[in-house]
Amino acid sequence: MAVKDTIKQYPRTRTWYGHRVRGSAGGEDRAMSVGTDLHSMIDGVVKNYSNAGAGKVTRVTHRSGMAIEFEHESRYLASNGEHVKAGEHIAESGQTGAATGPHVHAHGLRPNGKRRGYHGTLRAIARWEKRHK
Repeated sequence: MAVKDTIKQYPRTRTWYGHRVRGSAGGEDRAMSVGTDLHSMIDGVVKNYSNAGAGKVTRVTHRSGMAIEFEHESRYLASNGEHVKAGEHIAESGQTGAATGPHVHAHGLRPNGKRRGYHGTLRAIARWEKRHK
């Protein structure tokens, strides 16, 4: 199992700092052009959905119950229920929902559904994998 930060090369946007003011816990906004390839950070099962604020969203849930979500996508490339590997092309970035410019928002989810930063989720999944080999 590989855990990969597949968006680290893109700059964090300044609007990210307003997330906590608006009550959104965890996550980062990374600036990128509409249509930029988004790759799964973890092995897991895909769920695509949409809502008014986040627009198009792809969630990849790891077997530990933890998950990584990408928001504001322009296009889904992986299907609901599909098993994907870390690094696999799953979606394209966009400007859907309440996005004010082209970017992706990424965050992690604990098994209880509580949001957290995706970096902490990646570390927790890597630790879980070491314990459950």
